[in-house]
Amino acid sequence: MEVTQEQLHEMVQSEVNAAIFILGGASMSDTILIRHEAPKGFQFISEEEYERFQAWKQAQHGIRTWKLKDLAKYKYGTKSTERASRYLTKHRHDLDIEQGGFIDYVNTHNGWQIPAAEMMDYLLDHPD
Repeated sequence: MEVTQEQLHEMVQSEVNAAIFILGGASMSDTILIRHEAPKGFQFISEEEYERFQAWKQAQHGIRTWKLKDLAKYKYGTKSTERASRYLTKHRHDLDIEQGGFIDYVNTHNGWQIPAAEMMDYLLDHPD
């Protein structure tokens, strides 16, 4: 397969994680390795790990509400709730039911009741 410089430039600019293009024969002299690093804050995972995550995520949608520890485990992978609590405080203006959100901050003295599906969607749009 012959690749023009313009085609090679397009391949580099695409969102390809990493690719090897073999030009002509199979010897190393005919191989071009293009390396593409993940953007800061992201990492590459195997397809198997991604599929496991998708299955877990789908199972989480079956859970109607989360407690604070469930949010901490989902978002930060930890049982510690401190960071999750700070996240909810930081995003209160979006999440508070009185502001059009889906979390009742007024009644948190009874424990957090976080709608899991809505929170998962919100986290995708607000990863900080």
